[in-house]
Amino acid sequence: MFLKWFVSCDRDVTALRSLLSTAVLCSYLKLGPVNSLTWGDDEVVVFDRPCALRRMYHNNSAFNLQDPISQEVNEPLTNGGTSESPPTDKCTLCVNTVKEVYAVYEANKSRSDLKDAVLALCNFYRKYNEVVCAGFINVHLDMIIFFAEHANNDTITRRFCSLYLPPDSCEFEDEWVVDVDLGTKPDVITPSVPGILNESAVIVHVSDLHFDPTYTPGNNAACDAPTCCKEDQGRPTNPSDGAGHWGDYRNCDSPLQLVNNTLQHIKQHHQKIDYVYFTGDFVYHGIWESTKEQHTQIITSIVRAFNETFQDTPVFFALGNHEPVQANAYAPLDVNTNVSTKWLFELVSELWSPYITEDAKQTILQGGFYTVKPRHGFRVIVLNNIVCLNNNYWLAYDSRDPYNQLKWLAETLLLSEREGTPYRFENIVAAHFTGHTHYDEFHVFYSTENATRANGVSFNGGSGTPFIDVNPNYKIYTVDPASWVSLEEVNPHLRGGRVENHLGKTTLSSPGRDLNLDLPVLASRAQHDKRNVVDSDMWIFNLTDANSKPDQDPDWFKLYSFRDEYGVANLLPAQLDSLAHRMAANHTLLQEYYRFYVKNGDPSLAKGCDDACLKERLCEIVTVESGDLSKCEQLDTEFDLVSNKQKKIFFDTHGQDSKPDLSFIDSLFYRQSDTLAHATTKEGHSNESNVHLPAIRTLTSSSMIQSVLTPWKVCGQLFQSSDCFGYKPDEWSIDIPPRRSLAGEQKPVHQTRSKPLTVLQVTDIHHDPKYAPGTNTHCGEPLCCRKDSPASQTENNGAGYWSDYQCDLPFHFVDKMLREIVHKHPVELEEVNTHLRGGRVENHLGKTIHSSPDRDSNLDLPVLSSRAQHDKHNIDYVYMTGDIVDHAIWQTSPESNSKVITQVTKLFQKVFPKTPVYFALGNHEPSPINLFPPQEVWSNNLTVEWLYKLSADLWSHWLPQNSLSTIESGGYYTTLVRKNFRIVVLNSNICYFFNFWLLYNSRDPGGQLAWLVKVLSKAEKKKEKVHILGHIYPGGEDCQHVWSREFRKIMDRRVLRHTLSIVEDTVTVIFSGHSHKDQFHLQYSLTNPKRANMFIIDGGSATPYKDVNPNYRLHFVDPKTW
Repeated sequence: MFLKWFVSCDRDVTALRSLLSTAVLCSYLKLGPVNSLTWGDDEVVVFDRPCALRRMYHNNSAFNLQDPISQEVNEPLTNGGTSESPPTDKCTLCVNTVKEVYAVYEANKSRSDLKDAVLALCNFYRKYNEVVCAGFINVHLDMIIFFAEHANNDTITRRFCSLYLPPDSCEFEDEWVVDVDLGTKPDVITPSVPGILNESAVIVHVSDLHFDPTYTPGNNAACDAPTCCKEDQGRPTNPSDGAGHWGDYRNCDSPLQLVNNTLQHIKQHHQKIDYVYFTGDFVYHGIWESTKEQHTQIITSIVRAFNETFQDTPVFFALGNHEPVQANAYAPLDVNTNVSTKWLFELVSELWSPYITEDAKQTILQGGFYTVKPRHGFRVIVLNNIVCLNNNYWLAYDSRDPYNQLKWLAETLLLSEREGTPYRFENIVAAHFTGHTHYDEFHVFYSTENATRANGVSFNGGSGTPFIDVNPNYKIYTVDPASWVSLEEVNPHLRGGRVENHLGKTTLSSPGRDLNLDLPVLASRAQHDKRNVVDSDMWIFNLTDANSKPDQDPDWFKLYSFRDEYGVANLLPAQLDSLAHRMAANHTLLQEYYRFYVKNGDPSLAKGCDDACLKERLCEIVTVESGDLSKCEQLDTEFDLVSNKQKKIFFDTHGQDSKPDLSFIDSLFYRQSDTLAHATTKEGHSNESNVHLPAIRTLTSSSMIQSVLTPWKVCGQLFQSSDCFGYKPDEWSIDIPPRRSLAGEQKPVHQTRSKPLTVLQVTDIHHDPKYAPGTNTHCGEPLCCRKDSPASQTENNGAGYWSDYQCDLPFHFVDKMLREIVHKHPVELEEVNTHLRGGRVENHLGKTIHSSPDRDSNLDLPVLSSRAQHDKHNIDYVYMTGDIVDHAIWQTSPESNSKVITQVTKLFQKVFPKTPVYFALGNHEPSPINLFPPQEVWSNNLTVEWLYKLSADLWSHWLPQNSLSTIESGGYYTTLVRKNFRIVVLNSNICYFFNFWLLYNSRDPGGQLAWLVKVLSKAEKKKEKVHILGHIYPGGEDCQHVWSREFRKIMDRRVLRHTLSIVEDTVTVIFSGHSHKDQFHLQYSLTNPKRANMFIIDGGSATPYKDVNPNYRLHFVDPKTW
């Protein structure tokens, strides 16, 4: 009575004992999770034979079990085993259990007895709670009775178990072929690669909406049912288990507001849509409460929503496995009981009628599949491939080409082929589109005659539901339309007419069934002019973010474009086959595929994907025939080859004259653009390569670029060395006016004022918004002390409150530092900076012409009057020489960087509201880090335009309007801050050797040096003194050699044609950052190497990263000589 089995109660075991023979019950004991048996101190179970349950003692009183077990102990067991030695294979156990379930019904044809017996099994397994078990059995009881009455034989029973159990447990005994004469296969024609399309067709792909009309925000999302967040499941005890407004990552389907918003967003943000594909699963996962009325209502409402949203745009629907009342079960047409699916075929044949022909309606009625020819030369075939699903238990009853669908498909393709020049089907089927899995994935088909030749592709549409752990999505495909005509000519039935069925009336050989995929097969004209998919875009929104703002619409965005992200020339089979092999060899690329596979779902990304998981993803791509793992095994081997290699890059120097092994760089340019991302990524930081991949792919996508970017050039760029086996940098120079000898000239003597002006230099703040005191300081990552850093195994590794020597700065440190500076070195606001209360000075360079990037963007900027007193080192100017953003280079993005830059800059505004602050950009500001692409390659995911515009907007607090134009074009600027004193701020990150855009074009990127020559020439003429600010010292070893040399020549240049002033006296000092060290540099004359002619000051760093103390610097400047 108190027996606990699988944490069950006695009544479940009693019910099982009444259902199952001793041997089968003992088999469950042996094969089931027996270790989960739990007993109280007063409960004892006695086994006097290996698996014979005899009696139970409770409270020291004997309780004799009234059951047949003790009398059946030695009876033989059908299909092997006795009670002394029960069967141990799952297949035999399953077969025997099914037979005994049938026997319960056969005994007296009692529905209630059968229901009780199956309920006992469901409760025994404890997969679902009792309510779900009871509901599930109610939904499926009629199907179980049909099998008991019409399919109670060993063959069908074993088939049933083979569908239920894993593939290697039971063999499905049935063999058949499609009875169609396919004729001789024509020669295969290699598809043409689409060029630049003057016209493109756009297809929207939506799948697996799973609309749940009972979804209730706030209700329990952590229930023990197949679907949660439902109206009758109530509020959770823990508020964090409440369902979100827009959906939930847990076992929850789509609320009405999510379905409506998805369709509205597609319509509003994609003006040109030619076709819409919906690849099944209208209905939610409530498999225990399904009714025909409920499913009818859901399907009808979704179809009408599509029709109302897209109106004259054709929508082609496919059925999913959740549309029947019994999920997955598509009954044969000759099954006329209440388990028939004819009602479903009749329903959708009417609902889908606006976009299909009468002939298409007839095949829908015969099995849920159809074909339409929406325009000349283009055919859509929609299959009901759910009939081949393993969970469609009607396959046990009859698996032979259900609904004769494969036969119909072959005949349809043959007829389509015969309309023109005869080609085999792979020449006319452009792509397959599927749903069902809820993941973003693709598959590659291979020739049965040549397993190495890819001949087909399939694209999965993901899901509109977040069920489970994914973000909602839809996809946009761009298709090469060739000679497609206008929509009105294509779809006359949308103006009230009908299009003919271009295949003629389809003859169905028998009322059989279907196969293939959960969606349309796209076929093209009979001539070899198939409509190839050129590209696809994935659109998602982040569910966590959306649920945090329930009163706002979700922020949909394009997650990626297939060609850009995977570096493929097109989406033809050969390219995607090559991509699969690249993924096997490049695990960073495969990790990126996983990120897109789960659609950036927060829980899925948190779980991660280990090697076993990555191999599964690879296997799915190339396994398109059930049971055929040959291609899977091949990629598995390729994957392991990479895993077994050392993951560090090194040079194999076997001798002084031997060349290094640069195959990883050679691979970048001649095999795959993703190798460099993998090679240069710190192990374990796949997201860093995700950030850099668009830039890498652009650098390697052009044949012109590939022809000049040799491994030696990349190596030489990285190491800035001519020793890199013949590396020679691009040679160029800046046009600098000629100089003349200084003979007879004497440099002026600088007499320092007693009360100089004070310049505050702050640099390399590196604010980390994820800094958390107490977190791991030795995490093994590029940056530690973060909320998401790996946990520390040592107590002494906790991060300090203010920061740590291995970490960047929390915001409270930055705020405290600036306020302490002002406290110790106060500023006098109005006397010093009269322009900040409305005064203006003339533009001392004259009117600026903004016609080219070489312009002087000096503006109408105020001249600042000097202070009356400086005895407390009051601050007159602030120089911030770059790097506001942290070192978490694998998590960088324009959004996160913008947030950090804005927060810190506005803090400067607050602390120094009327003291001029002059910012320079650092190499950590862009995303990806270090990369400043030229304007001609700017695109949505490959640009620094966002950074330049953001900087111009934020810095405008201290700068006049005309200084902003060169910031917006190149991140540099100049301004006259007081009479005869000018500041020039360079974007010297351009010359950094890790700015790989120098490989693309190193010749004075953005025209910045040519602009600098013009600015300094004008400053010379006006006898201005200049301070130059930049993050990276342009003359140092971090700067590309030619750029550095040309900068030095500009600084060294002596005399203009008509003036006696000299540049080295015009530029009095250069301020830099970047190194995090307190250091200075001297530059020497090109004509007299013994004479130092330029002084460079490095500002150190506010961050303690790495192993330094935070600092700032005060510079005292003579305002006469600067």
